[in-house]
Amino acid sequence: MRNLMIGRHMFMDPTRMTIEVLYLLTVLVLCFLIYHKTKNAYELTKHKGINHFRNAFFFFGFAYVFRFVFLLIMLSGLAFDFQLPRYLLPEISLALMGYLSTMAIFSLVLSVIWKKVNYIYALFTAQAIAIVLSIIAMLTRSQHILSLIQLMLLIVVIVLSYFYHKRSKKFTRLFTIYILTFVVWIISMASIRPPRAIFGEFRIILYLISVTVFFVILHKVKRMIK
Repeated sequence: MRNLMIGRHMFMDPTRMTIEVLYLLTVLVLCFLIYHKTKNAYELTKHKGINHFRNAFFFFGFAYVFRFVFLLIMLSGLAFDFQLPRYLLPEISLALMGYLSTMAIFSLVLSVIWKKVNYIYALFTAQAIAIVLSIIAMLTRSQHILSLIQLMLLIVVIVLSYFYHKRSKKFTRLFTIYILTFVVWIISMASIRPPRAIFGEFRIILYLISVTVFFVILHKVKRMIK
């Protein structure tokens, strides 16, 4: 059965466990730093677009928090030799991570179109769609439908960003940040279940690229709010 989370066999390898822990902690710190930097900018300007953008990394951060919690649960199961509810845990994990990542993407959408929509209606719609998608992913035990819809949403973000901000002085930086966020999401999806034949090496390469992209996003955010 396919699921969203890391295969159990990974936890038998101390090196892979260490890499996974370091990666998740690094990404969590970077998400927090991006959220913190944009929080300061929002408090100074009260710009709603900035607020929605920072919310995206709030949800991204929590998605990685949950992935880290799942890692700890798996490690505890191995350490204390107790059986995890395999029939339930993967489905719950898929649903929660699906909801959080979908809300992160919708936050990016709102950061671009906030002037064009009613916030309460848009938020309600985003919550409803995120919940429905997470339930569908949980019931089907597959991330493919979820990933496809999220991919389309990210493409919408990039297209809207181009049309709404192409005349802005900060267009290049904004557009680059959205492209980088798209890259991070693709890497995150790919790193969940890479081809088994190149499992270790492929995962490490994806993690290095992902961390590098997060650093670049943080750097560009710092430059934008100066």
